[in-house]
Amino acid sequence: MIKLLVLFAFAANLAACRHTLMAPASIPITPAKPVSSNSRVSLKAVTLIAREERFPPVGESPKRDRDIGFASIFLRLENDTQADATVVIQRIELRGLPDNAVQMVTSVSQTIHLKPLEYAVHAVHLSNKRGYSKQNLVQAVVTYQSNGQVRAIASTPVEITRS
Repeated sequence: MIKLLVLFAFAANLAACRHTLMAPASIPITPAKPVSSNSRVSLKAVTLIAREERFPPVGESPKRDRDIGFASIFLRLENDTQADATVVIQRIELRGLPDNAVQMVTSVSQTIHLKPLEYAVHAVHLSNKRGYSKQNLVQAVVTYQSNGQVRAIASTPVEITRS
């Protein structure tokens, strides 16, 4: 019962999340369009949680090479057709605001297969050893390929939780 409640709360949070379209300079920016009946798969929303842990956990000795900056990116994918579909996540960047400086990046391509009418949430976790360079707000920008087109979608800016 608790798992169902947590899943419902997470889904409600994702549904309430606003997102904007952004793209790197090489990808044309297109306005958001409603999902049409011929679309196969779409990345509906990107949710970001960012934190920085400058101090080691209680009881752990300090280490020079431990991770300090952490990010969890949740991608909400939907296949609205009666056929299998594929989306390829090409790149995920965390950009500091307001200067758009790249804080973390992954360019390892990930292929996600969706069954007919499937709704899925895919999680990606990033970390680094230097933290966030004095930024208070960050935004995740996901570049992906779907239906033969390369698109980019961004999360809403979030404040970095520091401890």
